[in-house]
Amino acid sequence: MPAIKSAKHNSLINKKKTCKICGEYGTYQKTRFCYPHFKEYSKANMGYRNRLNKNMMTKEHFQEQWEAQGHKCAICGTTDNTDFQDWSSDHNHITGKLRGVLCIKCNTNVGIIENKGIDYTLSIIDYLKYWL
Repeated sequence: MPAIKSAKHNSLINKKKTCKICGEYGTYQKTRFCYPHFKEYSKANMGYRNRLNKNMMTKEHFQEQWEAQGHKCAICGTTDNTDFQDWSSDHNHITGKLRGVLCIKCNTNVGIIENKGIDYTLSIIDYLKYWL
C-alpha cells in the first residue's frame, strides 16, 4: 500500500513557483530556485548553514579562522579541497568549544580518535610500527 502524503507535503510538491535568480517558472520542492541555481546556492551557503546549526559557528568566525590558518587544514595543511563542503569546523563534542577548520579526512579521523580514546590511537600506532 503506498504511503499517504499529507496535505502540506502535496502543497509543497505541486506548487508552481518562479526561480529567485532566473525567473524560470516550474515546480520546486521547498525551494525557490530552479535546479541549476539551487546547486549554486547550496554550494555557496549550505556549508555555512550546517556549520552554524551544528557547531554554532558563524560565517564570520569560520572566515576568520580560515584566514588565520592560511586557507589550509589545521592538521595536514592540505589546500586541495576546492569545495567549502569539504571543510569542517572542528569542535569539542563534550564542551562544544570551537577549534579549527579541518579537511573532511582529518575531521573524520579526529572524531574517531576523540570517540574511541587515546588508548585506541596508541594501539593503532603500535600496530603500524610493528608492520613497518
